[in-house]
Amino acid sequence: MKTYGECPICGSELKRDSFFSEGEIEEFYEDCPICHYHYEYVYGIYLLIVGKKWFRWSLAENRKSFFKKVAKAKKKAKKEWNKRH
Repeated sequence: MKTYGECPICGSELKRDSFFSEGEIEEFYEDCPICHYHYEYVYGIYLLIVGKKWFRWSLAENRKSFFKKVAKAKKKAKKEWNKRH
């Protein structure tokens, strides 16, 4: 199922796609064609690409410190995007 949203980095239209099986989400993707922000969930594994940084995690990991790093990368990428545009 394709839907659209707003990119958290550049504010452009974000493309979303998801796949369901037996009522549960199996795969979920978000892509921004402008700043190349990418987020995906595939069978319990997450991948986030913000700027030049890649983050991959699963639900089994300790996420508190990890998500601090992700938030910092998003903030930095947004700041750099705003400087250039």
